[in-house]
Amino acid sequence: MKFATAFPERADRLSGITDKLDPSHDFPLLKACSLKKNSANKLKDSVLNYLHATLTQYYSDLKIQPSANILEEQVERLADLPNVTPNGIVLPKLGTLDAYNLVHTEVVRIFEEAGLHKHVEAIFAPVSIRLVKGTSSPKIDNRPRSTTKYHLDIWSGEPADAISVLLPVLGDTKNVGIKWVEPANIPSCLRRTLDNFNEGQRLVNNGNKYNFCFQRGDLLLFDPYLLHATQKKQNANRVSIDFRFIATKKAPGDTDVPGIRRGDYIKYATWRSIGRTLVLDSMAPLDAHNSKDLAPFDRYPGAYQIIEKNDRLDIVRNGPSRSVTS
Repeated sequence: MKFATAFPERADRLSGITDKLDPSHDFPLLKACSLKKNSANKLKDSVLNYLHATLTQYYSDLKIQPSANILEEQVERLADLPNVTPNGIVLPKLGTLDAYNLVHTEVVRIFEEAGLHKHVEAIFAPVSIRLVKGTSSPKIDNRPRSTTKYHLDIWSGEPADAISVLLPVLGDTKNVGIKWVEPANIPSCLRRTLDNFNEGQRLVNNGNKYNFCFQRGDLLLFDPYLLHATQKKQNANRVSIDFRFIATKKAPGDTDVPGIRRGDYIKYATWRSIGRTLVLDSMAPLDAHNSKDLAPFDRYPGAYQIIEKNDRLDIVRNGPSRSVTS
């Protein structure tokens, strides 16, 4: 559904990025389309493999069978994994890196099938494999930067020229979804990183609601000026992949918020090679991450580096010989 927008240049940029995709849902600041069935299935299989690898690495004394229903069958064990951030990122760790890199390979394949690589100046790494729990938790949901609060990505430090990509993969997308509101305007005082998303909640009141429920196998792209919030209707789980890329085309407001997370963006040529000639690597064990205190973090919450694939093979054979940098 198209309607008058306060951000026509930003809407035009997103339309240009997605003009070859034939979106099934077409809003000014959000576009959605369905993946090819084969691509969606390969991505799903790689994510199932990643979750299984994470479970078997942490619960090493148990025999956990691979399953297409892993979200339903391993609810409690998934909930107890120590490498899941408060906002649901399942951080890649020692013992899960091979599976993670396979997921990244499938994400690259989908990204290029959609022709999105033609619009990239820089791109976020690592992509986030996110386990979103439908169970409400006051301790988690009331955090300053909880994704259950309406927010703009610029409020968490993302650049204003960074387009978000979301790939719902597993679970209940109807009851564990996302709410969307396009603000009528964004005053200059709210074009910055916020310590608490509550500061910007007034923007929801006069905004335009996007009536849209995504499904597994969709590809979503949306502008950082679009308000959104995780929606929890029922005790269920959803797994999705999300990341952002800095668009080559610029729009008004981009320079207002350069973004403190810009350091997490890398060259596209490097990003597309992860899982092929390069690998994402980490010496961090599968244990509690450094944001368990629920405080906001301004950069990617895990330690990692990107190295040549052959170097990783040498490390596996001979053991680590260097420190990990983020």
